[in-house]
Amino acid sequence: MKNTLLLPELREYLATNKAAAIRSFCEEGHPAMVADLISSLKPDEVWRVLLHTSEERRAEIFAHLPTDIQVEVSSRLNRGELARLLTEMSPDDRVDLFKQFPEEHQEMILPALAQAEREDLRRLASFPEGTAGSVMTSDYATLLPDLTVAEAITRLRQEAPDKETIYYAYVIDENRKLLGLVSLKDLIIARSQALVKDIMEQDIVYVNADDDQEEAARKIEQYDLIALPVVNRDGMLIGIITHDDAFDIIVQEQTEDIEKLMAIGGAHEPRVYLSTSAWE
Repeated sequence: MKNTLLLPELREYLATNKAAAIRSFCEEGHPAMVADLISSLKPDEVWRVLLHTSEERRAEIFAHLPTDIQVEVSSRLNRGELARLLTEMSPDDRVDLFKQFPEEHQEMILPALAQAEREDLRRLASFPEGTAGSVMTSDYATLLPDLTVAEAITRLRQEAPDKETIYYAYVIDENRKLLGLVSLKDLIIARSQALVKDIMEQDIVYVNADDDQEEAARKIEQYDLIALPVVNRDGMLIGIITHDDAFDIIVQEQTEDIEKLMAIGGAHEPRVYLSTSAWE
């Protein structure tokens, strides 16, 4: 359903506390569209709108807001509110926001998170900017090689609500070494008693966590992948980079290349364009 609500109407709903209308706006519109509209509100108004929907939907809309607005809104939340928001966000969106916080803010929020989210956040935040590890997510499905197809499908059905993508499941051993991958299509058409290791694809494209993020994006584009597995130096699976993330990387790199070519360092005032040589 296309949501045609205009900004003045939304502000009126806030002023008159029309909770049902605001909730309908949040839940019926596409998260990106909702985020685009409320990004024109003041930070406290943004949060008031988001409080009218579920925590899961709230985090989904919040993740589509521009980074600067995410930071402004986050700075106004108490520790409990921020912890609940971060918990509902996908791992890659969560760490992207976390990296924007000043160090004292990071140390304040970490103890409020559950141990699993806290450890995952610290690990993802530890990778240097510009590396594949810095843009990966830990939100992916894994299977053991000795599972039957029937067992694998049952496992994926249980995990599906919490995973960013289940089009691929990555096959790992007991030490998390990446052995291969199997697509959901392969599982559906295979015999129910066949073993995962017998139908998995072993010749897979992957990237190391220390590789440049642009190399990861290039591989996703070159091989037309939905997601690219990321391994550490021991070949252990530690994350994936999605096609959406690859697109963001390409846009970021192209923007940086243009700024370097123009030698403007990110400034966009007309006088700077006119006075700066592209070869300086």
